[in-house]
Amino acid sequence: MLTGYVVTGIVVLVTLAWVGIGATRVWRQAGRDAAAVQPLPRTKIRDIAAGARVRVIGIAVGHDDYAKAPYSGTECLAFHGERSATVGTDDAPARVDGPSTDEIRTFHVEDDTGTIELAFEHVTLKLVTRDVSGAVAAEHVFGAKLLARDAVATTYREALLLPDDRVVVIGTAERRGDGKLRLTGTAEVPLVISNEPLALLS
Repeated sequence: MLTGYVVTGIVVLVTLAWVGIGATRVWRQAGRDAAAVQPLPRTKIRDIAAGARVRVIGIAVGHDDYAKAPYSGTECLAFHGERSATVGTDDAPARVDGPSTDEIRTFHVEDDTGTIELAFEHVTLKLVTRDVSGAVAAEHVFGAKLLARDAVATTYREALLLPDDRVVVIGTAERRGDGKLRLTGTAEVPLVISNEPLALLS
């Protein structure tokens, strides 16, 4: 009986550690699920005018500084990660949600007409999500193997923007001090970055 209590205690401690450990570099994000990819017409980069809110489709080009996805270790330009575990028994399950985590690295967008820089102070990510539960997560997440053994279920989900992905960016064009344009957002109207298939439709 004592052994059972000890094992249960270990599982609880690992679960608490697993919930508490998140990426140390959490990117400020203005309501990932709150802002939709607005139905603006597509604007070519060469046709962007200062002050306009525009929707640009192009290639995300990194600056040789990549993030690592939290559960798969994949090198990427941006990620959103979520995790949860169901512990206890089939008759009395208890779900524990870990913290979501976000990170983004600087990149610019290119289309066949030019290049545009981005300002990342206020960003909403709308990225394709994939389930990386199982062996992939077990290799990269502390306590994942123990939880997989003792929990009813563990789930890890990542949404990634990879280098050279096709991407949609919606933002307001702002002229920088050097005269070049960049796309920006505010807390109320964030810069939207998406690689969802519907968003990529011209």
